[in-house]
Amino acid sequence: MTTRLSKTGKTTVLLLLAFSLCFIGITPAAAQQAQPGKDWPKTISIAGGSPGGGMHAVATGMASVLTKYLKMKAVAESGLFGKNLTLLAKGDVELSMAQADLTYDAARGLGNYKQFGKNKIRLLFSGSTPPAAFVVRADSGIKTVTDLKGKRVMFTMPSNMTFTACGDILLKAAGMSTKDIKDITFSGPKVAQEALPENKIDAFIVLFPSVGKTAWAEELNIAVPIRLIAGDPKTYAAVISKIPYAQETVLYAEFYGKMVDNKDLPTVGIPHNFLTRTDLPDDFVYEVMKALFGHLDELYVFHHEAKPYLANPLKVAVLPFHPGAIRYYKEKGLWTADLEKKQQALLKEVGTP
Repeated sequence: MTTRLSKTGKTTVLLLLAFSLCFIGITPAAAQQAQPGKDWPKTISIAGGSPGGGMHAVATGMASVLTKYLKMKAVAESGLFGKNLTLLAKGDVELSMAQADLTYDAARGLGNYKQFGKNKIRLLFSGSTPPAAFVVRADSGIKTVTDLKGKRVMFTMPSNMTFTACGDILLKAAGMSTKDIKDITFSGPKVAQEALPENKIDAFIVLFPSVGKTAWAEELNIAVPIRLIAGDPKTYAAVISKIPYAQETVLYAEFYGKMVDNKDLPTVGIPHNFLTRTDLPDDFVYEVMKALFGHLDELYVFHHEAKPYLANPLKVAVLPFHPGAIRYYKEKGLWTADLEKKQQALLKEVGTP
């Protein structure tokens, strides 16, 4: 089977190749284990995704690599992206996964993070972008986002508002808002996957892995044939241009077949971010970056999501990078004048520690 790549997919592959080439010629000395500094944390906790998910597996791989090369214990903690940032800001974890809409709000003390003020968090790198789509029954007659008008949609998910944020983008691109649907609050995808076959709802919003299939979609499609819908890609740019963390992406027919009418489904998504705290030493963060990106082959074996997660680390920044990460990017010749200009603008916007 020949795999077709979108323009975005080709760009990602080229960037991954270029980024990987930065590591050719690493000397044995550079690959040696780091010596923990006196002001480093005693252990490393990584707030990842939910147990059994791809992001938790990626976090587990990171913990393994950091334990091996930083000579200190690192563990992956199961988490929810909406709560991970609070754990990070409180100092309960040293590293965290979250999505860019959440980090945007947390860094500025907005939305659900208003009560905490501006979180003292910093970016290490941007991760992959999970595609969003509405899931409907194939026999429902719902074929476009506009067909959701007046329908019962599990849309607001307080435990991870990235689902809702992506749904908002798809609605806006169709000239709609939540006022046009019957918005049902739900606790997570599992609840929605149980409600759809029983006709308790007409649709739900969900995020898919950036690569490969997801088992729950195949299982649900056996229980009741489903269709995945998004919007008209011609309408995305006008909406996304006003949202600093949103991106266009694709659900591939190669993986989802009849669920997307055997055609690639252009959609939108919000990238993952990998983060740390402002109070952690620059040399510690630098060594974290060096360990992770210097041993990509060891990370890739933990889950197929690891490769896209680490493929394009500089693609989106909605909060400042940590100085230790910047040191690493400069060493690899990846830090540009445009990135520095963006960094200074973000520091001015969110404030310095």
